[in-house]
Amino acid sequence: MLVICKNCADCSAVVLEQQALKKAVRVAGKRFTRAAGAFMPAFIDRWRRKRSVGWWFKGSAPLATSAVLLAVVAFAWLSRPSAPSATVTQLIDQHVTMLASANPVDVISSEQATR
Repeated sequence: MLVICKNCADCSAVVLEQQALKKAVRVAGKRFTRAAGAFMPAFIDRWRRKRSVGWWFKGSAPLATSAVLLAVVAFAWLSRPSAPSATVTQLIDQHVTMLASANPVDVISSEQATR
């Protein structure tokens, strides 16, 4: 920040210089409100060319849609639950039966246990 005293000639010159610069910037800002006549159409043309898509992209929209659809169908097909095998079904049944029984472990034996 610039400290300026009221009675100093050097400070008064600095203030006048800053005011002149401020006025010049304001005048220049009003002078150039629009681009020059030949510049604007060339700029718009260049901008449109950059925004336009290439020939390869115009025809690939159906291809991209087909690829996404194929990926969704493949994911749905591969992630479907498969039928459990007979062995797995028997193991689950035995496990549930064991959990529901009063004696969790049944050992078949011909000997009497003595205590």
